[in-house]
Amino acid sequence: MSLPRTIPGASILVLSTAFCFASGDDGHRQHGAHVHGIAQMNLAVEGQNVLLELTSPSINIVGFEHMPSTDEQHHAVHEAAEKLEDGSSLFEFSKDAGCTMVAAEIESVLLGDEHHDGHDDEDSHGKEPTHEKDDDHHDAHDKGHDHAAAEEHGDEEHSEFAARYQFTCSSPQKLKSLTVNLFTAFPGFEEVETQIITGSGQTGAELTAGNNRVEL
Repeated sequence: MSLPRTIPGASILVLSTAFCFASGDDGHRQHGAHVHGIAQMNLAVEGQNVLLELTSPSINIVGFEHMPSTDEQHHAVHEAAEKLEDGSSLFEFSKDAGCTMVAAEIESVLLGDEHHDGHDDEDSHGKEPTHEKDDDHHDAHDKGHDHAAAEEHGDEEHSEFAARYQFTCSSPQKLKSLTVNLFTAFPGFEEVETQIITGSGQTGAELTAGNNRVEL
């Protein structure tokens, strides 16, 4: 499926404004500390649109947080990004609501210059992506990120994956629940701290492998 490169601007504005307002005056999530095993998920329902934002330490997803240095680690990062792109498998809404994913965007420093948004096989002109032809540039780019991470966090490296999704529901009035399958897809997840904003107000939930369904 060919995905739009961006989520519609009006919907992004609603999502960003809502979550900044809910997280406090400083504009930062109050529960957004970098803790291994823990991830944060924001969910906003606006008419037929469902916007979802996931932020997780990289160790929950690929088992490490440093820049990949071996073929095995590079493969793990790309495999994880592709798995994260499959939002329809990771997030199951009430079947009667008729929700389908229309956009997904994955970001992580571990991906280097690459940007996963459903167009990572070829660029708009059908050419191979330039990252396959410029290893020296990537080496320098990766070292720069390593240095920045070391300065910000001392000798300990931290990195994260950020994923944003848009779903459209044909019968939003029948949208009653969401089942989160991150725990089976990525065993490193222990808990997902969830913030939900709907027309009825704001709620929160802490999801685990044994309690991975949230009422909307």
